[in-house]
Amino acid sequence: MEGGTTTIGDTSAPPDKLARVLQVLESTSLRIRTSLYLPYNSKCRGIQPEDWILEHPPIRDPTAMFRIPGIKIFGDPAGPSTRCGWAPMSVLLPPEFAEERAAGPYGDLLLSAEEMAQVIAKYQALGYQVVIHARGDVTAETVLDAIEAALAGQPNTFRHRIEHNDYIRPDLLPRYGEVGALPTIRGRPAACGFNDSGGVHPFGEEVQPWFRVGQSLLDANPGLPVAWHSDVVSFARRPIHDLYDLVTRKAISRADGSVCELPDWLNAKVVSLKDALRMMTINGAYALFMEEKVGSLKPGKFADLIVMSDNPLAVDPDALIDPQVLMTMVGGRVEYCGQEDLCPTGISTATPTPRPTPTLPIPTSQMDIPYGPHERQKLDVFTRGDFMDAPIIVLVHGGGWWAGNKTSQHQYVDFYNELGFVVVTPNYRLVTENGLNTFPTPINDVGCSVAWIK
Repeated sequence: MEGGTTTIGDTSAPPDKLARVLQVLESTSLRIRTSLYLPYNSKCRGIQPEDWILEHPPIRDPTAMFRIPGIKIFGDPAGPSTRCGWAPMSVLLPPEFAEERAAGPYGDLLLSAEEMAQVIAKYQALGYQVVIHARGDVTAETVLDAIEAALAGQPNTFRHRIEHNDYIRPDLLPRYGEVGALPTIRGRPAACGFNDSGGVHPFGEEVQPWFRVGQSLLDANPGLPVAWHSDVVSFARRPIHDLYDLVTRKAISRADGSVCELPDWLNAKVVSLKDALRMMTINGAYALFMEEKVGSLKPGKFADLIVMSDNPLAVDPDALIDPQVLMTMVGGRVEYCGQEDLCPTGISTATPTPRPTPTLPIPTSQMDIPYGPHERQKLDVFTRGDFMDAPIIVLVHGGGWWAGNKTSQHQYVDFYNELGFVVVTPNYRLVTENGLNTFPTPINDVGCSVAWIK
């Protein structure tokens, strides 16, 4: 909060991390809007158990403090020191570089375009947004092909994203807009690293025009909501540092905090200040399916904002390293106050202000009531003590008729109960590959559950 962050989107939430977060949420309210993406595979080729992902259906409600918008695919290996390969490139990697990372001569693609398209198509049918890790130019091309194939001529309403986009050849730039794929790019330009190679990219001068081409990506795709991401695992780095990096293409050294001057070829890759601010606000919100509630200040949106010591639009770009966050507000609540006279009085800055709880009858529920003989023919009923002759709403879980569970709908129970509805969530027999249950068995089961209610 002190750094000025109001929303995070973490694209690496494997089972152990998700379990820790869910455990914390049992006793603590979130103070920062959090969206987690579940990894389909790992940065070293391993694939997560499929049933684990399906246990956590997508949550895209823009008003929720905790959300699971989708899944993540690693298209290429991650991490500069990972000994499981490197991003595939269309140029030969330096032999010593490849050897240090156990990479192939041209890098390593973790999934082919066909394999990736099948995964994207499968999970978009289940309602998941898919984000794909892509650093190399070959990966970017592969992912664009895969998204295009999975969409099959339809618009990208799922907002599938391509993360990093570190190396984009000129011929690939307009394809992002043609496919409708959403790119996110990072702020840090790695300028400090080039000081060790005489100002030349270690892969050679050929790749320099492809590296970190944020403004070129914007210019080639007018109207495409290119977003920023920090790609850091801690809050030690403030977002204002990435704004500084984007508009100057200089970098703040991790070692001592000094500023690394950039080589001339990288100096030409600065992003305009207004474009950078949009990338870090409304475009980032769009990438998370949250633009209707956050990302800008308008009537009807949440009051998520920060107050800074300087106006970024009114200072020299080189001075963007200096502004301090004076206040951070999330949903109209002050979560960090660095200057007391700016913060609304009567609001604690140390802990979140408790939200008022409506006075409602105690909820009651009956779980796993059978409406048929099969183990999947069960339903849950949620009501409240004073409900008499109340309307009933039936929430049928998604999953393409072959996956999913009624528990995925429990997150909506309180909302509809508070509106006066009795909520019923049925399971149904799933379509199986062995032919035991075929279509329209699931639809018939849903009809039976409604008949049971009547």
